[in-house]
This record gives sequence, structure tokens and C-alpha cells, in this order.
Amino acid sequence: MPLNLENFSGTWKLSKKSDNLAQVMQKLGEPQALIENMDSVEVVVDIKASGNTYTMKYTVMGKTSESTFTLGTECEDPITPNKKATHTIEGDALVINYSNHDGKGLVVRKTRRLVDANTARTEYKIGDLEGFYEAKKI
Repeated sequence: MPLNLENFSGTWKLSKKSDNLAQVMQKLGEPQALIENMDSVEVVVDIKASGNTYTMKYTVMGKTSESTFTLGTECEDPITPNKKATHTIEGDALVINYSNHDGKGLVVRKTRRLVDANTARTEYKIGDLEGFYEAKKI
């Protein structure tokens, strides 16, 4: 069944992660302070979706960032500056493709799907490296 983007609306908190998520975050160029403190850092994401547009407001380490995306349109993400991505729906998943994440041709694919009404799982694929995190609706 196709994904209804509005089912992601709500506030989510990181609840579970793969053992190699630090390696994934490092490959993505995330700040070292975040990587080193990943087990103790609270990550909260507020999502508002309507039609084919959605807004994500991240609060991480006391800092808040907000981005709005339109499905099918390549955009630069203020949360990950200078990185263009295209957001699409593929079956039951929201897929975010970065065709040149690092400026050197690194392809990154994030796939986000609902496990149930209160659990979302985001999977990363960066070359041969794969990882995930799950978030619970609060």
C-alpha cells in the first residue's frame, strides 16, 4: 500500500539504533561531538505533512533546525548544508536520495518507513555501509 506522508506527522524521539550508526554518521560528515555522545544525546524531530510537502524540525544537542521538502523536487537541505537531495515515495517508504553527498560522488540513500503507528525506522545505505535508527512517536 502506498505511503500516506501525513502518517509521519507528529513528534518523534530516537529510541533504537544499529551498532554501527556512529560509523554511518561519521561517513555522513556529522559533527564529532554528536558522534561521540550519540548514546546520551536526545534527538527530537517534529514532522508536519500535508499533501506532497512536509516540514521537519530537528532538536539535537540544544540546537534546532527546520527544513521543508516537496516530493519529487531536488532541494538543498539546511540541516545538511550544501547537500542536495530528492525526496520521493516508493511503495510504503519515504526515500531521500543524495546523488553527490560529499561533493565527490558519494551516493547516500535514506529510506524511512513506519513499522507501526508509533514507530518509524530510517535505514541508511552509503555504498556497502548500512545502518538504521528507530524513533518512537511521543
